[in-house]
Amino acid sequence: MHVAMPWCSLFLLAWVLVATPACTPSSHRIAPLAPAASPGGSSTTSGAPRGTDPLLFLLPGASMGMHLDASRLRSAPVFASMIAWMKLTGAKEHLPPFEEQCGLSPWEAVNDLVVSEDKHRLVAATLAIPADRVLRCLERIAKGKPSTFEGLQAVAFDDGKVCVDRGGLLLYGAQEAVRGVLRRGPEKGKLAEHLGLAPDAFLIAWGEPTDGPFRSASAVGRAAPTLFSLDFRADLGTAETARQAAVKVDEGLARAREGVPAGVVKTLESLKLSVEGSTVVAKLELRGSAEDQAAGIGTAAALGVVAVRRYLAQSKTSEARYEVQAIARGLQSYLDGQLANGRALRFPPSAPRVPASIPKGIRVQTAPSDWEHPTWKAALFSISEPQYYSYEIITAPDRKSARVKAYGDLDGDGRSSTFEVQMEVTRTGEVLIHSLQETDPLE
Repeated sequence: MHVAMPWCSLFLLAWVLVATPACTPSSHRIAPLAPAASPGGSSTTSGAPRGTDPLLFLLPGASMGMHLDASRLRSAPVFASMIAWMKLTGAKEHLPPFEEQCGLSPWEAVNDLVVSEDKHRLVAATLAIPADRVLRCLERIAKGKPSTFEGLQAVAFDDGKVCVDRGGLLLYGAQEAVRGVLRRGPEKGKLAEHLGLAPDAFLIAWGEPTDGPFRSASAVGRAAPTLFSLDFRADLGTAETARQAAVKVDEGLARAREGVPAGVVKTLESLKLSVEGSTVVAKLELRGSAEDQAAGIGTAAALGVVAVRRYLAQSKTSEARYEVQAIARGLQSYLDGQLANGRALRFPPSAPRVPASIPKGIRVQTAPSDWEHPTWKAALFSISEPQYYSYEIITAPDRKSARVKAYGDLDGDGRSSTFEVQMEVTRTGEVLIHSLQETDPLE
C-alpha cells in the first residue's frame, strides 16, 4: 500500500514511524490507542505552560486522537537500540531526508505530539529545537512557502494546509482547522480526557471511529528498562464478533509461525490475546535487554502493519459482498414482476457505474441523482451512505443474462478488486444466480 502524507505531518509523526514506518493515521482511521489514565495518575506535557500544551489544542469535534511523549521514549534504554536497529535495517529510509538536507533529526526534535481527528486532522507538537528551524526545513524539502497565518509565522503548502508556530507550539493541518483552534485558544475538550498519559506510558491513543469494524479502540505503550509493552483494546460490538475475531487472529499467528526464524516466533509468542465481553484485548510484552526489545519492536511492527491492513481490508470487503448480492436480489424481484404480468423474462438494460471513478482507499458519498438510471430504479437499489466500491450492472445484448459487479481499490495503488455475480434466464424460464466470484478482493 502506498500512503501519501504531507512532509510537515511526517516530521511531527516521526516518532510514530519508529514502530510503524509504513503506517500513518490516514491509513487507519480507527486510531487505536489506550484508555484514559486514572484520576491523579495522568499527565499532559512534561512541565509545558498552559499556552503550549498540545492537549489544549484539539479539534472540538474530534472523536479519535493520539498522544506521544517523545521525550519519555528518548529517556528509555530501548531508544538508542531502536535507532541502531533502524540504521541497521534501513527503516530510516522511510522518512524524508531531514538530516541530510536540513541537519535536523526528527528523532531528537519532537518533545510532545498530539493528533486529533474529525473531518480534518490536526497535529500539535512542542519541540526540543526552535520552531523556526523546522519551518525553514519544511520550506526546503516540502516546497512550502514562508507565510504568516493569523498573525503568526507559518509555512503554507499547495494542498491548503499550513504549519504555524504559536510561540513554542507547532500546529499543522487544514487552514480551517488551524484557524479554528487558534481563534478559540487553549481549551481542554472531552477528547483530552482520553489522552492523558500515565507516568509510565509514552504513547496513548483512543478513538470511536465513524467507520470500520470497531465501536471503539484504544492502545497504550510503555517502555521500562527490561520491558517494552503495547496494550490494545478493540470493542467489536458483540461478544460473538469479538470471539470470532480473536479466533481468526490466533489462526493467523499460528500460520505466521510456520517456517520463520526463531526470533520471529519469539516475538509472536510475546503477543497474548483474550476476549472481555465484546472487546478483544491484545498485549505485546517484549522482555530482556534494550537490544532484545528493539529487535522485537521491529519484528512486531513489520508483522503488525501487514496484519492490521489485511484485517481492515477484509472488513471493508463485506460492503461489496453484501451490496452485489442485494442488487442481484433486486433484479430477481424485477424478473418476478415480469413473470407475474405474463411478460417474457428480460433483464433491464445496463446501468452505469456508480460512482464513475473507483474510490481509492476512501469512502465516497454519492448523490441521490447518481442512482436515477431506470435500471437502478428497477433493481430498487441505491446507497445513501459513503461507499468504498463502485457498482455496475452489465446486461447482455439479448437481455437474457446480466453481470452485477463491484470495483474497489482499498489500498489506493491503482489495481482494482472485483466482486461479480452472474445471472441468467434459462431456456426453461428459470432465473439462475451464480455464486459470487472475487478477484484480488484485498486490493
